[in-house]
Amino acid sequence: MKKQILKWLLIGACVITVFTAFDREASKHHVSEAFFRHIFKNNQSGKQQNAKAYFLEIEKKDPSRKLLAEFKNHSPPVKKGSEFKRISGGILFRIDSYKWYGNIVVIDGGYYEGYLSASWHTSVWIQIAGVWILMFRLPGPIA
Repeated sequence: MKKQILKWLLIGACVITVFTAFDREASKHHVSEAFFRHIFKNNQSGKQQNAKAYFLEIEKKDPSRKLLAEFKNHSPPVKKGSEFKRISGGILFRIDSYKWYGNIVVIDGGYYEGYLSASWHTSVWIQIAGVWILMFRLPGPIA
């Protein structure tokens, strides 16, 4: 089922890509922001929006200053992942990988809440008229 869905997404991406100008770096920035904003509100952590801070990690690295600036007025505050400590009272949100199919991207990522909980999932995003939209999310394990 998962392979068949991805097959149709690829076909759709090929058709859409023909009609869409695509800038991968700018797209990566914007889809990362959309992914994190979505998971901030839709996670199964114990703290959820009551965490002391959110920490971001992208492919085992800190996000760019530009991406962190997108969250400058966010509550709880958003910080780079390298500042995360297991007992900090915060939640580490991460993107582990991107798989690009034109203007469709498959993101593997999740959150880690120290010793309290963690989750991982795959989500599929599509860019339409410059806006990243979550098509669907395949849940993974929750601990």
